[in-house]
Amino acid sequence: MNLESRYYYEEGLIIDRRKIGDGDLVLLFYGKEKGKYWVKAPGALKIKNRLRGKVEVITLGKGYFVKRKELDLLINWEVIERFDNIKRDVDTFIHATTYIKRAEKFLPEGVKDNEVFDLLYIFLKEIKKNNATTSGDILLIKLWQKLGLLPFIPTNCVKCGRKFSSDEKLLLNIEDYKVYCVDCNNLDIEIDLEVINKYNEILTYDFNYMIGSNMITRFEEIKKLMPILTKRIEQEV
Repeated sequence: MNLESRYYYEEGLIIDRRKIGDGDLVLLFYGKEKGKYWVKAPGALKIKNRLRGKVEVITLGKGYFVKRKELDLLINWEVIERFDNIKRDVDTFIHATTYIKRAEKFLPEGVKDNEVFDLLYIFLKEIKKNNATTSGDILLIKLWQKLGLLPFIPTNCVKCGRKFSSDEKLLLNIEDYKVYCVDCNNLDIEIDLEVINKYNEILTYDFNYMIGSNMITRFEEIKKLMPILTKRIEQEV
């Protein structure tokens, strides 16, 4: 490996970190060019190290890296955005880091995806304390949709074809994302039609538009569907 190919710059988000050794950190990084990968920040916790105080979780920046056979080394880090709107409130910070870690579990390492980067960045940029949970749930749904794991759910009984009324309960088969009326099936999960409509609406809208507007409060009912979706997705991946 020649000298020029050993070094590179990368802009991205620090989404997790762990202490190792005597003052070193290992950082989980989501970069614009390399996607998700782990890097080592040697001496980052030591008082005189140039990285000290800069490589915090939930930070956007640009780093200077050295390639290594195992973990690449982070040599310098220029902070672009600290997301102070998250960090000055404990509850918001807990919500943000929890959902980012949940989202990260589904992302393959070393795969570049600018749409995923944008999802993570917009979530962190626009999250507000009073709708942090709803914003996080919508982040996960849009991410799963991007990864090809979620389809639209029909709002007619797939067996008899009957269209449901707005106040009607329906039965959801989460294995194939199909719905039934109570006359055609009695073995599946009972759920409100309105929740399915909200779910389909989330798949239709752009994440940036939803989270950056007052629309987010319209989707609070989606939390009723999240445990079901999460269990199904975790089984699949």
